Amino acid sequence: MNIGGKSYKTTKIGNTIWLAEDLMLTWEGLQLSSAGSWIEASSYTTHNSYPNTYYYNDYAITELKTTKAALLPAGWRIPTEADYQYFINNFTSNVVIKSTTGWQTGGTNTTGFNLYPVGSYSGGGWNNSNGTDLITNTLNSYFRVEYNATYCRFINWSHAYHYYNAIRLCKNAE
Repeated sequence: MNIGGKSYKTTKIGNTIWLAEDLMLTWEGLQLSSAGSWIEASSYTTHNSYPNTYYYNDYAITELKTTKAALLPAGWRIPTEADYQYFINNFTSNVVIKSTTGWQTGGTNTTGFNLYPVGSYSGGGWNNSNGTDLITNTLNSYFRVEYNATYCRFINWSHAYHYYNAIRLCKNAE
């Protein structure tokens, strides 16, 4: 799978094909500013070192769903809450989507999703840096995979334009 000149690994989970790594896509006009859109992990200090993760906010998500949708390959999309709900409904533990390194509760990565605890960022600093919040296509809604627990859940931030999180894309399996 190639997006924006970068090759990505994929994995099939249920009836959905997922990126098996975080999206690293930029486009003209995408920048961190008062109305910003993305930052790189390596631009900030954190105890987790994941330079292959870009963090996006809801401005960027809105652009990817509208004016920049053509940047995504045909059929690929920002996951819905229903896409992530599959994990909650079908896996008794989140360890099956976690990478085998970096997590306090361990990970088996038996699904091939290969999720690392990359955290999230807000104007005030790093949040949940020992877990991961993944963006859904619903504004203000995130799918949280906890660092020190074996469950997943949805969280909602009322000021999501100020929060930056990783993105995994998905598409329906053919």
